[in-house]
Amino acid sequence: IQGEVYMETLTIFTPTYNRAKFLPRAFEALKRQTLKDFLWMIIDDGSTDNSLNILKEYEKKYNNIIIIDQENKGPGFARNIGMKRASGKYIYFLDSDDYIELNAMEICFKECEINKLDFITFDSNVLYEDGYSSYDLREIDRSDILDSKICSGKILFNKMMETHGMYYESCLNFFNKDFLNKFKIKYRDNLIYEDVIKTVNSYICANRVKYVDKKLFNRRVRNDSIMTSCKTKNNIVAHHMCANELYDLYINKEKDLDNRSKLNFIKC
Repeated sequence: IQGEVYMETLTIFTPTYNRAKFLPRAFEALKRQTLKDFLWMIIDDGSTDNSLNILKEYEKKYNNIIIIDQENKGPGFARNIGMKRASGKYIYFLDSDDYIELNAMEICFKECEINKLDFITFDSNVLYEDGYSSYDLREIDRSDILDSKICSGKILFNKMMETHGMYYESCLNFFNKDFLNKFKIKYRDNLIYEDVIKTVNSYICANRVKYVDKKLFNRRVRNDSIMTSCKTKNNIVAHHMCANELYDLYINKEKDLDNRSKLNFIKC
């Protein structure tokens, strides 16, 4: 915040494309975070609405906001740029149409610092936009199927697969940046489901992870989002690419999972 000193403990990274009407809500939630020492880095991915003008006004007013303007290259490419430029010890990926609870980053930071974690995962609420025509997407609450204890990523991954508690959205995870860099974990460019490969790779590589029994993330569900839009040829191609890359990831890097077939049940 303007006039305050921030230590860059955390970089919150947001790719945005034509989300002008949602930016104020996300911004307000970040401005009021109980953890103050963070940098908010936003890549405007070629927006054609008023997003960039709104973001530039934020950048002028607050000294912990950095705006990067680039031509449209997709969220995976944008997030990889953010990972390269992030300066904090931890990194969190927040979509521009969603927002987090006011104490979310403090909770995540303390959990990772105290327990020396590679990353944590948590649950979410769902906010339905007016006019949304389907109600098949619900809140994520895994408190009755997962234990909140430290374990390896592979153990937690297997537990979530067995209990249908595996979700792939980056917004449900809070990462130690050194962990991501050490294993060269990044997003898949030019892929609709860019979160899937990165999330699975993170679980495979992590030595210390933890599920936190709290709903820290608020997901906005809209008719025009990738998650809710009608399936197209691009969606089918993305599913196929995810399946192939996940299989290669397992064959090449991890031959000690309890059951190889578990990767076949991933819901892209």
